[in-house]
Amino acid sequence: PWLFAVNLFAISFVVPFIEELLFRGYLQEILLKKFSAIKSIALTALLFSLFHFSPSQGINNILILTSLFLLACLLGYLKERQRSLLPCIALHSTFNAISLVQIFVIQ
Repeated sequence: PWLFAVNLFAISFVVPFIEELLFRGYLQEILLKKFSAIKSIALTALLFSLFHFSPSQGINNILILTSLFLLACLLGYLKERQRSLLPCIALHSTFNAISLVQIFVIQ
């Protein structure tokens, strides 16, 4: 049970924090120096979704990657609009927590 709780905490809070630092805080900022905001957000979103690619999920990967790409576009827009990673981390954490509820409670 404690290992399960640690994993839930990591997936809901630690992973979103690290991914937002890496993708929106670092990568998107680097791309903004070379491209427009729209291109930077789109490229970051594409890399974010491909980062989550898993061959073992087969055709289901297309739906997952599409939803992650859209989420990442929203997170990128939010980062540019708010000029802060905190709203991105909060939204990403919420998304992951809802996903966990769907996996463990609804199914």
